[in-house]
Amino acid sequence: MTLRKENAYRLLLLLVLSIAFKGALSQINPGQTPSTFSTNPNGVTSDTTAVDSTLSNHSDKPAIIPYIQQATLLWNKLDTLVQQDSQLLLNHRYSPENRSVQPLLNLGVYGGPAIKLKSNTLNFGLRSGILLNDVASINPDNFLFRKVGQAFTQFDYSQGAGGYVGLEALHSQNFSPTWNVSIDYRSVLNEDMYVGANQDNLGRNLGIGSRFISENGRYEQQLILSWNRNRRVENGGLQTDSLFYGPLDSDITAFQQRTFGFYYPNLTEASSFTSKTHHQLKHRYFLDTQKSLSAYHIWNFHNDRRTYSDEAMNRDFYTLPVLFDTTETLDSISFKHGSQELGIEYNRDKLHLGLGLDFQYGGFRYQNDTQIQRELAFRSTGMNANIILFNTIADWTQINYSRYFGGYLDKNQKISFTSSNKLSDSFDLQIGLDHQKSSPTIFQNYFLSNFYDFKGNLNEGHTIISNQLNASIHYKNGRLKLSSSISIGNRNGEIGFIQQATPSIIGDFRFVEGNVNARLKGQHWMFVSSLAFHKNNATEVTNLGIPVLYPRLGLSYQNDAFQKALSYRLGIDLSYTSSYANWEYRPEMGQFILHNDRALLGNYPLFDAYLSGRIQTVDFFLKFEHLNEWWLIPGMNYRYESSLAYPIQPFRFRFGFSWKFWN
Repeated sequence: MTLRKENAYRLLLLLVLSIAFKGALSQINPGQTPSTFSTNPNGVTSDTTAVDSTLSNHSDKPAIIPYIQQATLLWNKLDTLVQQDSQLLLNHRYSPENRSVQPLLNLGVYGGPAIKLKSNTLNFGLRSGILLNDVASINPDNFLFRKVGQAFTQFDYSQGAGGYVGLEALHSQNFSPTWNVSIDYRSVLNEDMYVGANQDNLGRNLGIGSRFISENGRYEQQLILSWNRNRRVENGGLQTDSLFYGPLDSDITAFQQRTFGFYYPNLTEASSFTSKTHHQLKHRYFLDTQKSLSAYHIWNFHNDRRTYSDEAMNRDFYTLPVLFDTTETLDSISFKHGSQELGIEYNRDKLHLGLGLDFQYGGFRYQNDTQIQRELAFRSTGMNANIILFNTIADWTQINYSRYFGGYLDKNQKISFTSSNKLSDSFDLQIGLDHQKSSPTIFQNYFLSNFYDFKGNLNEGHTIISNQLNASIHYKNGRLKLSSSISIGNRNGEIGFIQQATPSIIGDFRFVEGNVNARLKGQHWMFVSSLAFHKNNATEVTNLGIPVLYPRLGLSYQNDAFQKALSYRLGIDLSYTSSYANWEYRPEMGQFILHNDRALLGNYPLFDAYLSGRIQTVDFFLKFEHLNEWWLIPGMNYRYESSLAYPIQPFRFRFGFSWKFWN
């Protein structure tokens, strides 16, 4: 008898849990419970080295789970110690997308193209605009180091119906008291989400980071390498979707059970490959022994690529004639770009000043089959000034100004003001003000393929202007934890794909968005909730296709069993997305198009139930997702999709575990 791959995975998981559970019964003493941790372990208030000396002498596992440190803030000497989940709060949500409290638009399967349904923060400098699953990508801008006392390894694994397999492997180690190396690898595979749907997907992400400080402290370095890959069999959405929704005879006035039929994909021989490589090197050298004056250098390299092919073109789906004579489609686009920044910094007492020159350069190429159709080069030069005023390591104010001269980024500028204040032991406040003037992405200005040529659709020298006021608060008192943020701003000249697959300029609009998060923990019961909201007055499409509300609620019960060798949690999760305008994914260009003339999406809840637990260093979960798939709920949308013709995950059982090792 042949052992199927998914059954082999399940047997392996059962073996792992069995071994861990037996070891727990024999090794954990009665009365010993999993620790909970403060946000300030061992009195650490700042991080000026890669590891705190109080954590380096453990012969057994450390007293704390490694703390997360954001690479971008570490470079500016700002306190970034962030506690990892130590109370089984989120392990049952394991997937890169599900970690976010923001509403997401995706193609039904984890790892597929996805974007956040919120007002996107503009990125500065040359940008390709080639879409990848940025929600799950690893790059120097979001890379996380870990504060560890000894080598630390963690494996996160999950598996579910539809051929879903998710894996994350993390390793962090100090090769010396001031040299930390962290490696983060992720893989998400969906082989057969819907039987015959032709929607296979494979996403892989790898990040390697090194943070080094010399023994005398005069040389500091951050080196971060990242690779993100996404391979996808494109089905173009579902041609008929009765399998998922069934006929609806009348308005829903009472709960009804779904009826199911058949469906067909729009495309049968299409596939895409997208990759984003981003490497970054930051280093500085202090010119004096007092470490008040330093010279720094920052290098960035990007290589963004996308390939799309279709051997059996469905003219009913593409509708547009091809630009080049072909019986099949093969598009290949690449954009390589980099930057070099050189500057000096002055640090004295509670003042940090920095001034640098930035050189941006890039090259864009489109190749059809074996013939190069377009090849362009870009250059711009800019300056950057940075000021940080410290009161304490937790109280600081930062002012940043950047401006480019000449080339593609001519007259682009950014001004930002951020102030972080620790008002008390339980109350933190942060406020910020941002102004930005940016050029369109290379994709929006110069995209060329078998189907589309964007060159000339936008005004020469067009810029996007964004103004935004931000505020956030964090409050913690005993068993209650609250956080909230709000952003108010306006956008002028924003570019989007509205009603058609060519970029268009959106009229000026104002917006307000934010979120509220709460957690109340009792002895055994815990209540968690979050609410994200967004509202704008854009006229092209209702709320620019962004749902106004996205609430999420969770209720759980936690206790111990087997003489406290096992901590377990029983819980339910309920999320809801309010109505929003229709989004359509176009695989031939790898972008979402926003429509206002089709049935609204959203107005649909998701209900999950789970069991999670901890045995020694193994956290695990068993989860039933989308329990409400079969039922039509009065007043709710009976279609479960977040983009046109791509149903979200149907009901399924999923399990997974997180295993931590201290070597």
